[in-house]
Amino acid sequence: TTHPVGQREPNLWGIYDMHGNTYEWCQDWYEVYSADPVTDPKGPRTGDHRTIRGGGFSNAPEYLQSARRSSVSPEFSRHSYGFRVVRDIASP
Repeated sequence: TTHPVGQREPNLWGIYDMHGNTYEWCQDWYEVYSADPVTDPKGPRTGDHRTIRGGGFSNAPEYLQSARRSSVSPEFSRHSYGFRVVRDIASP
């Protein structure tokens, strides 16, 4: 099962719970990456499948990577899929 967020140490970039809790639904439509190197690929404007990343609690350790990405229909749900709520924090 999933665990409460923020209970473990952050990674080197200060991000908590990036691997192994749930796959994260992304806003990006899925497309196979080009073989050519690209910085910050934007992906297609529309599509049939969304991108999910990160691996879930029911996966083997080799799948628990933020770089790991798969495609899923937006109509499909699973107990190991979730999303990350993000907000800007005002500067001090």
